[in-house]
Amino acid sequence: MTLPSRLRLLLDRARTSYFAIPSAACAFGLGLAVLTLSLDRGGLPFEVPIAVEEMDDARSLLTTIAATSIGVAATVFSITIVVLSLASSQFGPRLLRNFLKNRSSQLVLGLFVGTHIFCLAALRTAGSSWDVPQLTCLVALGLAVVDSGALVYFIHHTASWVQVDRVIDVVGSALSRELQDLARTPRHYARTSEWRERLGDPTLLVRTRRPGYVQTQDDALLASLAESNDLTIERRVDVGEFVFEGRPIAAVWGECDEDTASRIRGAIGIGSARSDIQDPFHLVDQLLELSLRALSPGINDPSTARSCLDQIANALSLAVAQPIPRPVAEDPGGGRSRSGCPRLLAKPPDLAGLCERAFGEIRRAGRNQWQIIRRLDEVLRLLIDAAREDDVREVLVAERGRLPPEPLEAS
Repeated sequence: MTLPSRLRLLLDRARTSYFAIPSAACAFGLGLAVLTLSLDRGGLPFEVPIAVEEMDDARSLLTTIAATSIGVAATVFSITIVVLSLASSQFGPRLLRNFLKNRSSQLVLGLFVGTHIFCLAALRTAGSSWDVPQLTCLVALGLAVVDSGALVYFIHHTASWVQVDRVIDVVGSALSRELQDLARTPRHYARTSEWRERLGDPTLLVRTRRPGYVQTQDDALLASLAESNDLTIERRVDVGEFVFEGRPIAAVWGECDEDTASRIRGAIGIGSARSDIQDPFHLVDQLLELSLRALSPGINDPSTARSCLDQIANALSLAVAQPIPRPVAEDPGGGRSRSGCPRLLAKPPDLAGLCERAFGEIRRAGRNQWQIIRRLDEVLRLLIDAAREDDVREVLVAERGRLPPEPLEAS
């Protein structure tokens, strides 16, 4: 089942947050402490291995693990900040989201913080008249052992994560997924260019109340709103586009009240930064930024640029072989209105523009690198053979025709 675009955006924000998983780990640690203490208080039906004899020993064990775990958590956080700073300076600020999405560092941080909370909650019984909480101490010791293994894994994972080939592979895989999702999604709207002149002036222009980048667009919701209110709606912005405050983001034909206009406005999510959701252009820009940095005179690393080119070509080869569905007049809200107009109007995704943007930038930056020009010629020939849309094929043929016959100077 396809998730609504706003829900996908919220999940994506949770994945890039260092608050969600550690907070859940804290709640889990507190709940686990309550459970183990309850079992200890009720009496255990079995003998606990590695038993603690005295309450002072239990207090010392829990205090040591609590202090150590929060100290190591601070170390993990410091290493993460260093990695983010390194990524920002070496790979570019747009690639930081891929490091923030790294669940391994979030899980390790959450594990240490959860252990700390568990031990603090367990220390609540250290001065009571209970017997020594044997199970609680055993669980705390087990968590300490797991924390030690997690620290070793975190160092290994961080060392491999900052390698440029790994970064390129992660972004390339995300680009392939987004293009595949784009190709599989039916376009339940009509082209704006085919109907705009027939409709005349719109009844209402829905304007944004804040500036920012369009992060999501929910065409299914817009179509449903149009059907339920007997409207025709034109979506005037696309994901990844920056909109100024007060700019029209949708046009409406028909009687539209303020509540409906607010719901139309809510179907188009606007934020302070671009998101990978529904925006393959943003993912291509990330690979382009990395490749252009690699081809700059100060770095001169054509191998990295070629790896970026290979990932872009791989993602586009899958997309152009099964082209993005053509827009249709029918929509989830019920198809055409009583007047014969479609319920929803929009511009289709510009796959040809994506190809021109991707290969044009690399061609211009790598014009003096023979291995880049040669690789461009190879991938463009493959994509031309695979392309099924005339406009995409024309762009690819034009890009191949602009390649220099030989490098301007030896690389």
